[in-house]
Amino acid sequence: DRQITNGSFTFEVIIVEDNSNDKSVELIQKFEWENSDIRRIHFLKNDKNLGVSASYTMGYRESVGRYIAPLDADDLLTRFSLLFRFRALEETSGKNWVTGQQLVMQDNGKFVAGKEFNKRSTPHNKMDFLTQHLNGQLYIPASSTMLRKELLSKNLWINEMTSSQDFALIVMLGVAGEIPKYIDDYVAIYRYHMEGSTSSLYQNSIRDGRKIRDFQVLYSRVRDGLTKEQRILFENWIKKWEETRTEYLASQVTN
Repeated sequence: DRQITNGSFTFEVIIVEDNSNDKSVELIQKFEWENSDIRRIHFLKNDKNLGVSASYTMGYRESVGRYIAPLDADDLLTRFSLLFRFRALEETSGKNWVTGQQLVMQDNGKFVAGKEFNKRSTPHNKMDFLTQHLNGQLYIPASSTMLRKELLSKNLWINEMTSSQDFALIVMLGVAGEIPKYIDDYVAIYRYHMEGSTSSLYQNSIRDGRKIRDFQVLYSRVRDGLTKEQRILFENWIKKWEETRTEYLASQVTN
């Protein structure tokens, strides 16, 4: 479907298979890529599970394009997603990344009205951007973004983290002083699983303490770049995950 680019650009597809135990490799190998705007398809397979952050980093190092559009395994792109974000970056100076709106879709295929992730808030400086992100006013999923490739030199993905990659990406961008260009177009669809892989991964990260550890790793990396207020907000996140884990473990014992 060439309409997704409108003939404005070509793109590459980089797939990183993180040593999963499903049929991902088989499905990818059988998929027929027919879009003539696809410049190349590059498939990478990890010998062991490295986590999302490390896999993202691996994929970006293989890229040759000027812009990067992340896509998580559970998310979908709207038809003109790449075109909307590409045009926004091409027409904007002084901004190195762009984000659009993201819809939420349930397992049954129905959209959840009013549950769009990206709040329509446009902070104009680093301090407001980080504060709004840390206090929950602003949430930007990675799949709704597009970044200029030169941002990769800022080491935005922390390979030691195995959860909360979207949260960490936005924090790292904010600390680096990179504020996005906002567009109102819907560019991605988040598939919310009440049961299954996504919810299981979330519960596992709570149960085994990875969520707490990952937030501690991120905090240690960015603490010096935060204001006193932002440090308090970040520490509250860590406390929240500690309390959530305590409650979760207690409920398992009760059950």
